[in-house]
Formats: sequence, C-alpha cells, structure tokens
Amino acid sequence: MRFVLVLVLGVLSVVSGASAAQSFPDRQVRIIVPYSPGGGTDIIARLLAQKLNERWNQTVLVENRTGGNGNIGAQYVAQSKPDGYTILVSSSAVTINPSLNAATPYQQSDFTPVILLATSPFLLVVNPKVVTATTFQEFVRYAKANEGTVAWASTSEGNAEHLAGSLMQQMGGFRMRHIPYKGGADAVKDVLGGHVGVGVISLPTSLPYLSGGQLRVLAITEARRAPQIPDVPTLAESGIPGFDLPTWYAVWLPSGTPADIVDKVHEAFAAALKLDDVQKRVLAIGFNVAGGSRASFAEYTKRETEKYAKIISTLGLKPQ
Repeated sequence: MRFVLVLVLGVLSVVSGASAAQSFPDRQVRIIVPYSPGGGTDIIARLLAQKLNERWNQTVLVENRTGGNGNIGAQYVAQSKPDGYTILVSSSAVTINPSLNAATPYQQSDFTPVILLATSPFLLVVNPKVVTATTFQEFVRYAKANEGTVAWASTSEGNAEHLAGSLMQQMGGFRMRHIPYKGGADAVKDVLGGHVGVGVISLPTSLPYLSGGQLRVLAITEARRAPQIPDVPTLAESGIPGFDLPTWYAVWLPSGTPADIVDKVHEAFAAALKLDDVQKRVLAIGFNVAGGSRASFAEYTKRETEKYAKIISTLGLKPQ
C-alpha cells in the first residue's frame, strides 16, 4: 500500500511539473538587473522585457538590485524559487566575481545559463574639458606625465570594465587611480561632470554623449572596430597588440529550474533577438546581437571564466 502511495505521489509530481511548464508564465515575471538604471545591462533588459511582455501577454517587470559589483542582484536570483519567474540579466561579472572574491555569495553552479544576448566593446573615453588628448598615444603620454593623479571611472571594483582598464594600463605601461561606481550610468555621469576625467565604460552607456562632443572616445577594447563608431581605432591598433576584451550580456535562471521552463525562457529571448526592430534598436544603442543555443552559451561561459581567471592572474589580483 505504501509503495502504491509513493508511486501515485511521484506520478502526480511529474504531472504537476509538466502542467506548470505548459502554463508558464501565468503571472508576472521579474527580470533582475544587478546594476543601476541607464547602464548597458539595464538598457538591453528593458528593451527585451517589452518583447517578452508582448509574447507572453504577462507583465515582465525589470527590477534593479544594485551593489556589491553585481553580487546583490545575482545572489537574489540564485536564492529565488527555481520556477522561471525570477530571471537574471547580467554582464560577464557572473563569470568573474567568484574567481576574484572568495566571499562572493554564489557560484556559477547556482545558475542555469540560458542565452547570450549581446556583446559590446568598452570605450576609453575622456571629458575633453579635463583631458585634451585626442589619440590613445597622446593619452598615454599624458597619463605617464601625471602618474598617480589621473582618475578613471568604471562600473564597480573587479568588474569587466575594471579588469579591461587595469589590463590596458599594465600592457600600455601607465597607471591611473581607479574610482568604482555602482553602474555605468553613475560612472559616465561623473565623467560628464568633470569630477573624473577618464572612463572605461560600455558603448551603449557612452554612445549618447559622443556625437555632441561631451565625451571623446580614444579607443575601444574589442579587437574589431564597432560598427556604430567605425572611425574609432581599437587598442590593438593603437599600440597594444592582441588586446581584445569586450563585454557581454546574458540571461540566467536559478539552478534547478525545470528544463521545460528553461527552454521556454530561452525560446522567448531568442525569438525577441530575431525581430527586425529589436536588431536595429540593439545595434543603434551600441550592442551586437548574439543569440544561439543554451549549449553554446554554456560553453561560452566556460571559456570566458577561464579567460578572466587568466587575466586576474596576469594582473596579480588574488581572491579576497
């Protein structure tokens, strides 16, 4: 009798799980962005949230949970119920933080990778009223002549922008003083205000201020030029051969989320990325559309983790 009861409960559990996946989503979905509004991660999350809202006919709410170099928002998702209703849209910080900080409140195993959304270079930007350099070579001479006094802004201590800027300095033979912020929007605000003369900031966050001359971009961190600013050279072209460190944005769910629901979330984001208006908008605001399968993103995450671990070692950074 007990065996029959256990068997019946098991069957009911499977049926219930299948039913939940079939009806997903039947209520509000939250996308957690672990950075401040207006930054690159927030921009793409809000664009795609609108398309998911239309596809699912459910409210898809973007919620910013900032702090801790993205750890607060990421931890919140990692500890959320694995039912698909709490989604993380974040940057490559998810693959960096556990290697950089032993106290990181999550591991990559706490997440199920869903899809790579987009890639984008970081920009080395200056406030032209503070820094007069017009080329990377001029900037290097300026930084060397004022070593220790030039401040530069990025998104958080230990984030990809910070690592890109630090690696640029090491390979370029100069040194600046780092000022971390809670998000790209906060960082660019202080560069625009002249409080910090230099920034290593994402293209989507910087782009609105380039055409008007409020910011001057000297180089980009990716090996290929950005189609949005094709006249701007790469760091590899500007005197640091082999430099290639773009940022990227992706979707994760809590580990243990049923595969059927993960598939539904993946399908929704993948479909949104294929829409003509989304592709045009994504390109216009500074991203390159990615997409791809769940398996390809899982492999990409593995490669990126290894790459950043090597960079962290090259910079002499040790887990705190």
